[in-house]
Amino acid sequence: MRFLIFGAALIVSSCGGAPESATSAEPAEQTEQSQEQPNRQLAAGHGPNCNRSLTLGEVLERVQQDAHTMPDPMAERRIEARQTRFGDLNQFVNHCYRGTPTGESAESEADIQYWSYALGGAAITIEHALEDSSYGGISYIYPQAEPNTFTYVYITNANFHTQGTIIVNDDQSFTATETVSGHPTITEVRSISRFDETGLISMTSEFLDSGEWQPGPSFTHQVHEGPFPRLRPPMPVTEE
Repeated sequence: MRFLIFGAALIVSSCGGAPESATSAEPAEQTEQSQEQPNRQLAAGHGPNCNRSLTLGEVLERVQQDAHTMPDPMAERRIEARQTRFGDLNQFVNHCYRGTPTGESAESEADIQYWSYALGGAAITIEHALEDSSYGGISYIYPQAEPNTFTYVYITNANFHTQGTIIVNDDQSFTATETVSGHPTITEVRSISRFDETGLISMTSEFLDSGEWQPGPSFTHQVHEGPFPRLRPPMPVTEE
C-alpha cells in the first residue's frame, strides 16, 4: 500500500530502447545475451538523466516565435497566461527530486520525480518512479479558474488511476486530495507537501483503505541530478 504515494504530486519515464535483434550470422548464445542486456540495465536503474525538459523561458520564447510566424491577436495574453497559470508550482518545473523515505516509511524505496511542462505549457507533468524501478506513475496538472487551485489526473503502471485537486496554501505548502479507481481496497488519498526557496522539502500522506484512513509514506526531498529509474514492464491486465 505504501506505493500509492504522491498520486497528486507525483511521478515516470518509460524510456529506453528495445533489445537489439541479432543477425542470422550471430550464434544463439549471443542473441540471448543481447536480449538480456536491457533487463540488466533496467534492474540497475539505468535511464535518462533528469535534465531533459524545456524551461519556462524556453516555452515562452517558442510562443513568441510562433506569434511572429502565425499572427495571433491574443498572443500577448497567451504569453502572460503561461507566466502566471501555475504560480508557485513553476519553481519545481525542470527539476528532478529524490524523495528519501522517513519515519515508518524509512525502509521503503526512494522515490524519484521529475517535473516538466507539457502541451505547450498548458499543463505540468510529474513523472515518478521508485528507485528499484518496480512502480511509477505520471500526473498531468492543469489550473482551475480559482487562483492556486489545480486539477490533476494520475496514471500508474499498477493498473489503477486517480483524479484529484491540488491547492497551494499561503504557508509554503500544497495539499492534494484524490479519488482512486481500479485499486482493490484504496478509494481516496490525501497528502500535504511543503516547500521553500530551494524547492520541495517534505511530503506526508494518508489513504482511505477499506473505509478507514491509514497513514501513508513520508518523504524528504532534495534536488536529484542522477539517472531517472527505468520502469519494469507492467503485469498483464487481468479480468475481475
